[in-house]
Amino acid sequence: MRDEVLPVARQRGFDFRVDVIGAGREKYAQEFEGTGIHLLGYVESLEEALSGHRMFLSPVTYGTGVKTKVLDGLSVGLPIVATRKGVEGIPLVPGREFLLGDAAADFAQAMMALANDASGADRLGAAGRARLQNLMSSAQLEVGWKAALDSVSTSDRTGG
Repeated sequence: MRDEVLPVARQRGFDFRVDVIGAGREKYAQEFEGTGIHLLGYVESLEEALSGHRMFLSPVTYGTGVKTKVLDGLSVGLPIVATRKGVEGIPLVPGREFLLGDAAADFAQAMMALANDASGADRLGAAGRARLQNLMSSAQLEVGWKAALDSVSTSDRTGG
C-alpha cells in the first residue's frame, strides 16, 4: 500500500489518508510517519471508527480463510476495494459488490474511481451490504446447516 498503491494515486493527483485499525500501532508508528498511512491501533467500536470513512481497503496478498475485516466493512455499507486474496471465501461479484485490484495500479485506480464518484461508491457499498445480509440471512444459514448435516448423514451411511 505505502510503497506501491499510494504513489500511483499521488502521481495522478490523489492524496489519500489511509487509516489502519488493529494491532501494530506501537511497533510501526515511526515507520509509517508522514506516509499518509495512520495507524489507529485497536478501537472500542469498529462500526464507529469506520463510520467516517469513504471506502474500505483490503490489499491482502497472502493468508488463508475468510478475511473477516472485509465482512466488517460490508456490514456498515462501505464500498470495498480488495485483492482476490482480500475477499477469498466471500462470494462477492467484482464490479458489482466490490472493486478488484490485484495489481497496485488497479488497486489505486479503484480507489480513485470511488473518490471521484460518490453515488457510484454509495451504490457499490449498498450492493455489498445487501449481499452480506443475504449471505447471513436465517434462510441462507439454514440451507448451509442443512447441507452440512446432509453430508455428514450421507457419509455415515456410505462409510465415508
